[in-house]
Amino acid sequence: MAKALSSLAVGALVKDTGTLYNGKAIVWKIADKNHTGYPASSVTLITERIISLKCFDAIESGNSDSNRRSYGNNRWIYANIRQWLNSQAAAGKWYSAQHGQDAPPSNANVWSNYNEYEAEAGFLAGFSANFLAALLTTTHTVGKAQVDGGGTESCTDKIFLATCTEVGLSGDVAAGSKLALFSNDASRQAKPTAEAVSKSEYTNSSLNANSPWYWWLADAYASYSYNVRNVYSSGALYWGNACGGGWGVRPLCYLKSEISVSITGEGADDMEQAVRREEMKQEAAEAILSALEDYPPYLWGDALGASIAALFRSKQDAEEIAQEEADKKAVEGCPLPAAVKTA
Repeated sequence: MAKALSSLAVGALVKDTGTLYNGKAIVWKIADKNHTGYPASSVTLITERIISLKCFDAIESGNSDSNRRSYGNNRWIYANIRQWLNSQAAAGKWYSAQHGQDAPPSNANVWSNYNEYEAEAGFLAGFSANFLAALLTTTHTVGKAQVDGGGTESCTDKIFLATCTEVGLSGDVAAGSKLALFSNDASRQAKPTAEAVSKSEYTNSSLNANSPWYWWLADAYASYSYNVRNVYSSGALYWGNACGGGWGVRPLCYLKSEISVSITGEGADDMEQAVRREEMKQEAAEAILSALEDYPPYLWGDALGASIAALFRSKQDAEEIAQEEADKKAVEGCPLPAAVKTA
């Protein structure tokens, strides 16, 4: 069985078994389709989970800006993470200086020596040929710091990070437009993969595969030369030093919408049903939220509780009716005793 990628609902999960990071297939979530301002006939993907903990940019000891000397550079076009995300280079070969004072994310150049990645292979090195061929080059807009002129600037990438605007948050500037996936704090929450947790040198009691964690956005915090906007574990807007290796990475990309997602071999029907189940679940959740918006928020909890109770009663009634029907059919199917048979 095969389906066009564009036929799947926003929120559906997809993966290419040949596209790996940390030895595991990357699971992506559909964030939008034909997103405003981006490639036509495309589907926006964002990783379902935080795939790694990395700094946005390394400490630049030669920078004339004292804060960038101590905490890294918050300008996306120069960020180490941007270069790494868009590189297919082998281990230790992806980095090259992007400006005169640039520095690699080595052990000495990241906050408290946590999670350097200079020696890694580029992110795209783990992508299959098919996935690479389907990636669309995207011109997108990000927010700049005031020391760099403020406002926004455009750049071109295949893999990138979302902006505040794209995840539905109000940063310093409007950069791009909101992706359909993001509607509230809960929709922005993301948990790290088990591999992201196990490979992180930074540890914290709240850092685990079952709890939301912080993840980088692409925008500079405009008032500073070194702080970068990110999503807090609660889903709210936050920020951090560019050199901080304790923040999560959740990349985006755009794929051609006509790509077919093939479902073949044993279990194909089950897989197709799982895809449709995910679509229906998303549709049902949106319908419920839409209905609740007609009533005051303080009634939402009681309304949901009453609805769940009604569902259980309906299920019980349905089971009782089904049992009665089954009993009736069983009686009708039995021959009458010889003494009372009718002519």
